[in-house]
Amino acid sequence: MHNNSVIKEEKNNERVLNKEKWCAPEVGWVKINCDGAFGPVDKKTGTRVVIRDSEGRTMDGACCRFLADCALQAEAMAVKKGVSLTIEKRWKRVIVEIDSSELFLVLTNKCSMID
Repeated sequence: MHNNSVIKEEKNNERVLNKEKWCAPEVGWVKINCDGAFGPVDKKTGTRVVIRDSEGRTMDGACCRFLADCALQAEAMAVKKGVSLTIEKRWKRVIVEIDSSELFLVLTNKCSMID
């Protein structure tokens, strides 16, 4: 599980958002990049999953829309979809990359979902 969270910096009193550059997995591995978006007013949610090989070629992917209760649920549904795709394809050497620090902590048992 890789956490590729957005890093916030302050430059001249402006917030700047930086993301780490995508890094390919080692040969023989695939990397799932997962992301979820959540609309707190209407609870509409979208997820995006892209699975790439060591050369950066897209091997599979998906996008879904549904209703959710929170942003964490949207991020988790993206991971679930990505993992489901790799199970369907029978890929065993898989890296999951997410940009949600909160979900990363939950999935790595660093915090619970019920606090």
